[in-house]
Amino acid sequence: MSNSSSVKSLNNELVMDLSRILSPAVLSSRDQFYSSQARRRASSLAFKRRVSTLTSSKKNASDPNESIEEVLIEDSGDVNEAPAGSALLTVGGELVNAHKKYLQELGKIFNEQQKLIKEFEKNLNFTNGDDQILITYFLKIQENLANHERLNKELDLELLNISGSE
Repeated sequence: MSNSSSVKSLNNELVMDLSRILSPAVLSSRDQFYSSQARRRASSLAFKRRVSTLTSSKKNASDPNESIEEVLIEDSGDVNEAPAGSALLTVGGELVNAHKKYLQELGKIFNEQQKLIKEFEKNLNFTNGDDQILITYFLKIQENLANHERLNKELDLELLNISGSE
């Protein structure tokens, strides 16, 4: 291969790589990633402000021996009027509930994926030329990924609500 043809080949590869990197789909994906990162950062800062506001509040210090159940039952639901410790327990309860819900849904998706793999492995016989099994498997994987992404977005939004930034 001559030097000029190898340079042309390298140049063509570079152009192909740049077109992939700068494609609308990749740019959109990159924008979504950075916007979700920025949203998470803003949510994190808002949550830190919310918690530090609650801890700096000197209103009616709560009983350190009080359980979370007692606090949640006694609280009127208005965080601004609740004692600082009670409000922190309320926020902690919100976080735990959101996280548990996320993990329960994630567990369902995980179980579905395990069943999908077992079913695919059981039918992993392409001697009859049936490509439909392979296509269905591929589409089911994509469906599970979409469900996982949806679940992540839901948790992100819930954390945004808990942080008080929305």
